[in-house]
Amino acid sequence: MNPLDFLFPPRCNHCQILIDRHYPLCKECQSHIELAPIDEQSCSYRATHCFERDSPIKSLQCKACHPSIAKLMASFLIVQLKHLSHDPIESVYILNSRSEPLATYCSRFLKVPLNRKAHERCILIPSIHPMSPKEKRRLAQKYPRAIVHLSLFDK
Repeated sequence: MNPLDFLFPPRCNHCQILIDRHYPLCKECQSHIELAPIDEQSCSYRATHCFERDSPIKSLQCKACHPSIAKLMASFLIVQLKHLSHDPIESVYILNSRSEPLATYCSRFLKVPLNRKAHERCILIPSIHPMSPKEKRRLAQKYPRAIVHLSLFDK
C-alpha cells in the first residue's frame, strides 16, 4: 500500500466513495456506463457522441488530458466508431490542445497517422465536446471528403 493512500485515499471520481485501488470509477458507477445511440448522418460528415449527459464518465471530463484517462476515453471512442458506418479512416485530426491526448491514442489504436494531408478520403476528429458550427465549416473547407467527428459528450 502506498503511504500517500493514508492521506489521500483512492475515491471514485463520480460518487466519491472509497475504493480499494486507484481506478477512475467504482464498480457500481462502471456498471452504469452505456454508449449513446448513433443517429444516421450525411455522406460527407458524420458526427456522434459516446455518452449521454448523465453518464458517470462525465465526472472524468476534467481529467481527460491525463494519459491513463485519455487512453480509456479513446478506447470508448474507438468502440463507438466501430458501430458507425464510414469509409476507412486514413488519419486523425487534432482539433485543439485539450483533445490532443485523445487524438494521439485514437491514432495509435487505429494505426493511422495524426494530421496529414488534406486530400485524404476520411479523417477522424476526436474531441471532448461537439464542434462549433464555425469549426465545422473550417474543417469542411480544409477536408472536403469525409469527416467523422466523435465527441465524448453531447453539448
